[in-house]
Amino acid sequence: MPLRITIVALGVFLGATPVYGQEAPYEQDFIVTAYYSPLPGQCCYVTGGLRADRVVNGGGVRAADSTEVYPGMAAAPKSYPFGTRIRMPGVGVVEVHDRGGAIVELPGGTHRIDIWVGRGEEGLARALAFGVQRLRGTVYPVGSLQPSVSLDLEQLPSPWE
Repeated sequence: MPLRITIVALGVFLGATPVYGQEAPYEQDFIVTAYYSPLPGQCCYVTGGLRADRVVNGGGVRAADSTEVYPGMAAAPKSYPFGTRIRMPGVGVVEVHDRGGAIVELPGGTHRIDIWVGRGEEGLARALAFGVQRLRGTVYPVGSLQPSVSLDLEQLPSPWE
């Protein structure tokens, strides 16, 4: 059996998504924050109201590429094609489907990324508890063997009580 078929079969068996023609995974420094989907009637909002929170966090229903929001969805700079996956230590594997005005490549080579972490008051609490983190992640470009998306919201703190 040719080596290429063996590698593809092994990648499929291990749960990776094989696609050809792109670069290999690489390490990248990130400033990571979290965002949420605001809902009407919450006790509180980051910006003081539902409308303003929707401006900051997006409409809360769909990402820039029309994907419904889900745990493990991320907003990344435009240099990251939709479908790029990023393994973040202590967080999980996220997939790029969204953009944002502040989600950019910063001077010095660090990139901003924003991870969706839920809806309503619990999502807000989880986003605030996540804070701002500096992490070194592994970027799996579209076209490389990619790990499965895995972000368990229950593992992220949400001290909204």
